[in-house]
Amino acid sequence: MIGIIGLGDRIRDEVPDAIRTCMNAGIKVRMLTGDNKITATAIAKECKLINEKQEKYSVLTGDEFEELVGGLVCINCNSSIPCECSSKHVKERVRNLPMFQTIRS
Repeated sequence: MIGIIGLGDRIRDEVPDAIRTCMNAGIKVRMLTGDNKITATAIAKECKLINEKQEKYSVLTGDEFEELVGGLVCINCNSSIPCECSSKHVKERVRNLPMFQTIRS
């Protein structure tokens, strides 16, 4: 073996305070990540987003979130986005709105 290198970014000093301010204002803070969930959970703990009693939906990968809410659909034609709808003004909505509301609350 020639060597092993590990890299890590420091969490900006203002992030834990910003999360605490949001939480104190009644805002539910969620982390959606494209990163590894274990890594994201460790970062969320370091930022004080979660503690040992992690809420079920506090940290989600993008794939998990997509699976839970079912992605976006076009209001006009009810097809997945992007759609073949002829409307110039495609309006989107979450496919599984009750699950989206559960995640955010």
